[in-house]
Amino acid sequence: MTPSRGLATALFLGAALSSAAHGAPRGTRSMRCRDVRSQVSRTGRYYAETADGLVPFYDLFPVDKFVPCAIHQRLYYVQVPTLDAPKCHVGYTCIAN
Repeated sequence: MTPSRGLATALFLGAALSSAAHGAPRGTRSMRCRDVRSQVSRTGRYYAETADGLVPFYDLFPVDKFVPCAIHQRLYYVQVPTLDAPKCHVGYTCIAN
């Protein structure tokens, strides 16, 4: 095996192991409220279950971080259903007025 091929194999295996360690995305209904909040803090998104599978929602500000919206927008309080709470406050997002 050439050095470059060995490096490519190592990088591929490392990426595969990293993905496996993090696991597939989970929808909010199969997670506890605090875990969804933690996910939003780390990634700025959560996944909602739909009939077609999981849909990611991006551009969320965590509960503990306030970010002002643009002048033509307003802050929206985001709540999602979780395993342990029907309305878990997971963060904020900005929406058009």
